[in-house]
Amino acid sequence: MRTLTGVETEIGDETRPASFRLHQNYPNPFNEATKIRFDVAEEGESLLQIHDIAGNLVQEQRFYHAGSYEMNWSAQTAAGEALPSGVYILSLRNSGVVQIIKATLLR
Repeated sequence: MRTLTGVETEIGDETRPASFRLHQNYPNPFNEATKIRFDVAEEGESLLQIHDIAGNLVQEQRFYHAGSYEMNWSAQTAAGEALPSGVYILSLRNSGVVQIIKATLLR
């Protein structure tokens, strides 16, 4: 388990996932923290980004190995500042493919 400013990541040791998928965060809406799960089937750079509704980058994390990932996001910026209530856009990119979901923070 490694922690990056309000983001905890657990990398599974299971077999490589069959597909690329960003799962809906849970719970959603959320208050203090939410769990983000995603699967990456191919080796190479994967980029998970979180933007506010105005398009400002709030958090970003890169991954380089295929696998299933689970992150706990505590609704903070990369600098550790608490974010206000609102809708946040989560996007996952790998090999030219992008998946996007919406997460709602209610404080």
